Amino acid sequence: MKTLSWNCRGLGNPRAVRALSRLVRLENPQVVFLMETRLKVPEIDYLKHKWGFSCGLAVDCRGFGRERSGGLALFWKEHLDITIKSYLWSSRGA
Repeated sequence: MKTLSWNCRGLGNPRAVRALSRLVRLENPQVVFLMETRLKVPEIDYLKHKWGFSCGLAVDCRGFGRERSGGLALFWKEHLDITIKSYLWSSRGA
């Protein structure tokens, strides 16, 4: 199984999105995990569908504008049997 994991340090820059899109297209991973996306869930969902993933989990970044931080995304292909065992969201520091 091919997995791609990337600490994005922000995907608000179109150049970063193009680079990541190219990598996903060339490597064709079955699982993609993105950290520090600095994106909200609808923005992450757009990328999930753009890259052909049908399953995933997205966590909002915190903050607005240039003050955004955090954000996670986990995408996987439908044929995989992936189960999220637990998920705890905390609003501390928000």
